[in-house]
Amino acid sequence: MYFPPLYIGSITVFWGFYAGWEFFSVAAALCFEASFLIRTRFDLKKEDFIRISDLSSVFMIVLLVWSIIKNEPHRIFLSFLSTLPAVFMPLLFAQLYSTSDCVVIGTKVGRNVHSHMPIDIRKLYVFSIVLGMTSISREIDALYIASLFMTVLPPFVLPPLDKPSSRFDRKRLAALVLIPLTALVAALVIGGNYTFQRMMMNWYRDWTAENVNQFKTTTSIGDIGYLKQSNRIEIRLYPETSPELPIYLKQADYNKLINNTWFSRFRRSTQIFPEDNKEWQLFGEGYGSESMELSIKMKRNGAGVLPLPQGSKRAKNMDVAGVNRGALGAVTVNEGPDILDFEITFDKNEHFEAKPNYLDYDIPAGEREVIYNVMEKNGLFGKTDKETLDNIERFFRLGFSYTLILSGRNGDSYLDDFLNNSKSGHCEYFATATALMLRSAGIPARYSIGYLVEEYSDIEEAFIARKNDAHAWVTAYIDGEWITVDTTPGTPESRGFLASLSTRVSDFFDWLNMKYENFRRQKSEEINNALIISATALILLLMVRVFIRRRHFKKDDRDKKTQKSFEQPDSPIYGILKKFEEKGVPRHENETLRIWAEKNADSIKNINEFRELIKIHEELRFNDPDNGALRRELQIKARRWAVKSEFE
Repeated sequence: MYFPPLYIGSITVFWGFYAGWEFFSVAAALCFEASFLIRTRFDLKKEDFIRISDLSSVFMIVLLVWSIIKNEPHRIFLSFLSTLPAVFMPLLFAQLYSTSDCVVIGTKVGRNVHSHMPIDIRKLYVFSIVLGMTSISREIDALYIASLFMTVLPPFVLPPLDKPSSRFDRKRLAALVLIPLTALVAALVIGGNYTFQRMMMNWYRDWTAENVNQFKTTTSIGDIGYLKQSNRIEIRLYPETSPELPIYLKQADYNKLINNTWFSRFRRSTQIFPEDNKEWQLFGEGYGSESMELSIKMKRNGAGVLPLPQGSKRAKNMDVAGVNRGALGAVTVNEGPDILDFEITFDKNEHFEAKPNYLDYDIPAGEREVIYNVMEKNGLFGKTDKETLDNIERFFRLGFSYTLILSGRNGDSYLDDFLNNSKSGHCEYFATATALMLRSAGIPARYSIGYLVEEYSDIEEAFIARKNDAHAWVTAYIDGEWITVDTTPGTPESRGFLASLSTRVSDFFDWLNMKYENFRRQKSEEINNALIISATALILLLMVRVFIRRRHFKKDDRDKKTQKSFEQPDSPIYGILKKFEEKGVPRHENETLRIWAEKNADSIKNINEFRELIKIHEELRFNDPDNGALRRELQIKARRWAVKSEFE
């Protein structure tokens, strides 16, 4: 692969301006391009390259730590990829200013040395530039596309400057475009259509939850069932006093059912403005008689719907940019941290839901007959609203069971199957059926979602709610006030969850992550800058120590350098180079073996076999100098090449 002058420097500058490292990238580009002008080269050995490789590893760790401290969790990996070219810069600098055209990547731990085959680090550097630029979050514009093409195409399509222009092969460009497209299509076909579709559906569900429906404007039957597949911790509660269990944390109410999806109609919202000390009056007036601290994992960009205890009034020390209260009582926040910590005060016996309206009596036309038949058949209509509620709760308590594994439908609708056939389902089925049954008796009812909390963590000394504690229930208007109605039978997920060993380990690291988030919010820009400056200074100091240890050769010492190089008896390559010099094909001091061979390919017979000799020579020099068998193989192949090429 040919790398023309100014190419490495240009792509470095492009990357730097997109990554926000303008000054650093310009300085690095000047150092790289200066290698075409500066004649000084360093005779670096395998152990020197490994030291520099270790320095690059240290720099990589520093950049990773910097990315973790600087970014929110969902941006850490992309931020680290955008800095990846900087990791390869010490190795690239070493290759450009050494007498070799490749480097050895490895590591030394104690007396043990682990290394790989010598490689041309310029290829990895170009790949890291492409990866880094594609991971930078910015709009795709003409400059971005042009810089990507400039990064990828020249090594493939530009001919070396000392070769005829006829070597430009348009087929290379076609191959560059067609090969990855063909590979992508083949991968999709071989991977299987079903697997691909399922992957895309899961991705779309997760993306929708994070981006489109993060404010819970709708919820479909099955959404909570999907959450129950995970036991990741979502919420931590620190009550001021011993609470009455279970604790219901409500996120949203819904009043309109269409097919299997609940909607929150009359979604107008009221903006709430903060008071001093980041306090927000969510409902009512003043403070509640009880309080608890909440730690909640938020959605993308720190936005989402808050799960709050019944009777919530005032939030204290809640660091968000904006708060809105929906018409049905959902509290949404914008631009907060990924983990939102605040204190909520509440009166558990108060309800601040909006008064009932006509939608709270609505039953979908397709379900009316089913609901009324069940109510009549089982004698669930009572003389009072309270008696009707008691009858419905007893109906579900005596004849139904909880399950997340649902069989095929046997009725006219999913509610017909649930109420008359399977009599088994999860909370979404119980809550939907209960709301419609109450409405059939003229009782206003809303479908509510949130979390059911009753698990206590000894490690964190807090109550925790996992994803599988997501829950649906009913908020009903009985005797002039809203009350919580939950007809779902007890479930293993929400009744005494017994964590396995793997879950406990996961909980521990989740707790550490929470502690780190609390620390990260207190970070200062001065600490970040000091970390980077200190790491850069350390890298430069160690690099200088490596290079000044090796003898170097200047332009005036060319004859001395050539003589010392040719006196090495271990490789026949040096004798071949000396004869080529006598024939008028010299190798200049700033040329590596591979560059010299490619430049003089027309003068070297059996060039492919000669390239193999160079490869074995580099393996002996950089990776395995004590390999006697490999040394004998090089000598034999060198003699065969000399005879076959009539080289004297």
